[in-house]
Amino acid sequence: MSINVRCAGRFITLTKQIGSGGEGDVYQHPTEPAQVIKLFKESNRRVKAEKVAAMLQLVGEQNTGFATFPLSLVMNDAAMVVGYAMPKVMQSEPINDLLSNQMRKKTFPDSDYRFLVRVALNTARAVATIHKFGCVIGDINSSGIFVSQSGLVTLIDADSFQFSHGGRVFPC
Repeated sequence: MSINVRCAGRFITLTKQIGSGGEGDVYQHPTEPAQVIKLFKESNRRVKAEKVAAMLQLVGEQNTGFATFPLSLVMNDAAMVVGYAMPKVMQSEPINDLLSNQMRKKTFPDSDYRFLVRVALNTARAVATIHKFGCVIGDINSSGIFVSQSGLVTLIDADSFQFSHGGRVFPC
């Protein structure tokens, strides 16, 4: 199945779904390998569209590598916002892979105690950076944290963060 949308002023066709969650489906961006597209489920499109548009204004050009903040809105043929483009988390694994010795040895073979401490510090830095943007992470869990082989941390599901913008609160 293919889906035609407009992203950053260009028409693209989404064909490769790479994930799915409670709020929408994620597709590989067909022309930007370092980006993915999240399409909202129809039931929450209007509310999510307003929230993501406000988040784009809040974060703007200050976008950080600590989180997959929106990069641009995605619209359908009727010019309705149906999702957004965001950075693709590349060369990283879920933090869950660090929780057991067996998975850690398989996924992060060079990890040691110092690596675990570095990941913990980078997770704290990521959360602190998100808070500096005025966002609250209301649903923090291990499935939303990804770790690179060097210990860098990226938080996903930025569109679920709570924040205030323009006198309005956008809840988790």
